[in-house]
Amino acid sequence: MLKKIFKSKATVKPTIYLHIGTNKTGTSFIQNILAANYSELLEHGILYPKAGLVESAHYGLSDALGFLLNKGNNAGDPKLSAKIKQQLLEEINSNNPHIVIFSSENFILPKDFKLIKDFFAGFIVKIIVYLRRHDDWWESAYNQAVRMVVNPPWKIGVQAYLRFNKDKNPKFGDYRLLINRWAEAFGKENILVRPFETQQNQPTIIDDFFTTMQLEEIPAKLKIPPIKINQSLDDYTLSMIDALQRANINADLRLKMIEYVLSKVNYENKTKLINPKLRLRLINDNTAAYEYIAKEFLHRADGQLFYAPLPSIDEAWKPVRKPTPAEAIEMTIASLEI
Repeated sequence: MLKKIFKSKATVKPTIYLHIGTNKTGTSFIQNILAANYSELLEHGILYPKAGLVESAHYGLSDALGFLLNKGNNAGDPKLSAKIKQQLLEEINSNNPHIVIFSSENFILPKDFKLIKDFFAGFIVKIIVYLRRHDDWWESAYNQAVRMVVNPPWKIGVQAYLRFNKDKNPKFGDYRLLINRWAEAFGKENILVRPFETQQNQPTIIDDFFTTMQLEEIPAKLKIPPIKINQSLDDYTLSMIDALQRANINADLRLKMIEYVLSKVNYENKTKLINPKLRLRLINDNTAAYEYIAKEFLHRADGQLFYAPLPSIDEAWKPVRKPTPAEAIEMTIASLEI
């Protein structure tokens, strides 16, 4: 086994791979596979630490290091990070891995790097980051937001969601800024950028993830269930859920009704939520950043980061029909009869 090549726990430190997302790039799926294969990974000298783990992701670590949602410039919790560090060192000494993988998409937040650099001092740290083309990324983010946010602060619809986030933080979704911050902190040579696209993540995102670490043989040794996580919903279903999220009703009742709506979803019945004109604008607004990242971090002379065909301004598109008031009432009554 690979981990047997190390003769001294005291003199050989593992390489740290820090997977920072971004969100909506198969992150939850990767995290679930890593957590579910803890023992299998250890057999090959790879540690997915329990230190700082919350369910299947290292949100405990990212929180302790100051990468918290909705907490301003919170500096984290040095005492907690020290405790997690001690737990990590105990895991390393017990298992003698050659690679340690951490994963939390909250690391994409624009927070201070002091605690994280202190935490990983003395280790070689490599950053894995997946990027999704902005038209698809925004659409997927909206899908998740509608499902999760009660009484949303944005107005109805994906374009309102987009405007709200851009007004709140004009730099939100700035890939060049994100990657350059991490490159400045850990060195450009340690930033591993991967486009999130089916044609570039073959045969699966898990294979692509391990190939990025030059561990192509590992996926065949893991238990990987044929599941999809966080599947996107059609506009009809999203409209129904959005109305329930905005309704002044009991929380348990809202949850029951949303679960009923989700039970009726046909995942094959989907069209793009964002019209072709806006999709093209989202892509064009980021084309310079795509080219920069492709050349500087993927060493692609043509500057092409994504290979999927661009939307056509002339393609057939129309908004999906929204639920009528009668349909909303019928679904509400049906959910209550369960």
